[in-house]
Amino acid sequence: MALEHVLSPLRLGPLTVRNRVATTAHMTGYAENGLVSDTLVEYLTARARGGVGLLITEAGAVHPTYRPASYRLYRDDVGPGLARLAAAVHAEGAVLIGQANHGGAASPPLPDGRPAFSASDNDGLNGAPARAMTHAEIEEIQDAFVRATRVMSDAGLDGCEVHGAHHYLVNHFLSPLYNRREDRYGGSFGNRLRFLAEILEGMRAATRPGFVLGVRLSADIGPGGIDSEAMLAIGRALQDRGLVDFVGFSLGGRTPEAFPLMTGGMERPAGYELPWNELPSRGLTLPTLVTGRYRTLEEADEAVASGTADLIGMTRAHIADPELVRKTMSGRAARVRPCIGCNECQRSIITEGSVRCAVNPSLPGAGTTTDLPHPTRRARRVTVVGGGPAGLEAARAAALAGHTVTLFEETEELGGIARRAARAMPNAPGMLDAIAWSEREVRGAGVDVRLGTRASAETVLATVPDVVVAATGSVPRQGARQTARPGATVAGADLPHVVSSRDVLALTTVPETAVVVDEIGEYEALGVAELLVEAGAHVTFVTPFASVGLPVDATGRASTALGRLRAHGRFTALPLSMVVAITTASVDIEDLLGHTVSTHDAGLVVMVTRATPSRPSWAEDLGVPVEYAGDAVLPRSYRTAVREGYLAATRIEELCGTARPARGATAEVRA
Repeated sequence: MALEHVLSPLRLGPLTVRNRVATTAHMTGYAENGLVSDTLVEYLTARARGGVGLLITEAGAVHPTYRPASYRLYRDDVGPGLARLAAAVHAEGAVLIGQANHGGAASPPLPDGRPAFSASDNDGLNGAPARAMTHAEIEEIQDAFVRATRVMSDAGLDGCEVHGAHHYLVNHFLSPLYNRREDRYGGSFGNRLRFLAEILEGMRAATRPGFVLGVRLSADIGPGGIDSEAMLAIGRALQDRGLVDFVGFSLGGRTPEAFPLMTGGMERPAGYELPWNELPSRGLTLPTLVTGRYRTLEEADEAVASGTADLIGMTRAHIADPELVRKTMSGRAARVRPCIGCNECQRSIITEGSVRCAVNPSLPGAGTTTDLPHPTRRARRVTVVGGGPAGLEAARAAALAGHTVTLFEETEELGGIARRAARAMPNAPGMLDAIAWSEREVRGAGVDVRLGTRASAETVLATVPDVVVAATGSVPRQGARQTARPGATVAGADLPHVVSSRDVLALTTVPETAVVVDEIGEYEALGVAELLVEAGAHVTFVTPFASVGLPVDATGRASTALGRLRAHGRFTALPLSMVVAITTASVDIEDLLGHTVSTHDAGLVVMVTRATPSRPSWAEDLGVPVEYAGDAVLPRSYRTAVREGYLAATRIEELCGTARPARGATAEVRA
């Protein structure tokens, strides 16, 4: 495919962007003490080197009353780091735009208990209070935006984007849902626009000639707020007054229905935001940018060719593989590591404080597919047992480092339980793409893949390994042990209709009623529930957590799945509950707080509990070092499995110094 539209240059103010691919602002957590770090420079520069045309930095806080995990543009010493970042990105041929933001009511609570700022009195993030700003505070924050942009201009960045989306402060002034003021900053459209317009006017006056200004907008999800027509009106007003050089359109916000749309999961198609954003994007004469799970240059090219937008945001795709553009341009599109839409990148910001990726284990840092912290100095013979996500990554990375790798998989296909689950569960296809990529990379790297081969001491030692990576997976845990009562025995847990989530994948028929017990809180139980509901069953969902999918809801996927499940009318959720007894046709469920017990029909009981690591006994007597990875350590997530396979491969030389003497017959086989 020619890709002539997405790869064509674009005039952006006085600048020329080499192509139409952009990475939009997204929090990385890689700043240190509010300043640009070496890791942040490495991360963004890798994407510039990979061929991205326009990079927009994560939101920089313009004022101390906004405290995100990003760099702080209000610090006096932030400029040198920004200059270093700009120089590195420019050296790779890309355009660098900063983003200035104040979170307003969406800010995390301030440590001294002060209320957050907003256009009017609005409850903020997680119900934290926010109050209407005074005129003096409005002027103070506007000045802070202008000062931040002056810092960017002086540091050599190409421009600044004002964040006016996602229910942050500027958005609250723009939206009639949140702006209920009766002064010159509220009421009419022009008054609600005034806060942003005055910021942009100040920015124009404070920055060097040719410095590009833009704004990011998003719709309010629900009636009465900013819709497509309102975004078009905002964009046209700013365009006609010469205040901006481009407008970016996004989606989502800080309400329950809006948050999952900010980064749509793997069930969303490319361009899923266009029903909200296509009308305003097409209606402006300025360059526009749209986002919405674009993963390939082909998808982006189609959007540009249709006139939908001038720039296409491909942010998560470049978290997964920063070399996406270069690989595709050189005819290696099949080697682009695919984003699977699991949103672990978003979740990790909350749980770990910085971006990680389910399919890209070499983050933080550049995160390229060739990143290896410890390239080999001496090639070794590495045998990997198990062809699931951990084993595939261990084999790929070890071969990439120059080792000779043999991979054993006892079934006739690679991918393990992850592949079977992705095939069976509705609205969860992403892992199939990642597994297919891993398989191509493993075979392309020259790994000796032996399918249908059950590993044993004899078969493993016949490969004369220096190191064995045991990615041997896990087996379902028997019984109905639950975290609320770890030592309790559930009567009836041994009945034949009490099964694991893996057993459900093989069902050809389902009963009218089922109980799904979620003890983990990952997507696994939601996927099982949706599979059963779509097959016609009424599902009662039991979990000890305060809400369905609570541990994984930072990805937005749990809320989205819950919406689909409720729409079927055959789904009942019982949070803060556990199973206390099972019969052939029903289940007794205890409310963990009220300690009342209710009985529910159940022709099937699915226990979604953490599986048991599978560690074959033969691995203890090999006489060579054995490194466990993934579920064989402890079943957790797809991301941890891939990460541990990668880390095992980077430790090959270190592990070679830990061999133990072989015992008995094992030594003879090795000899």
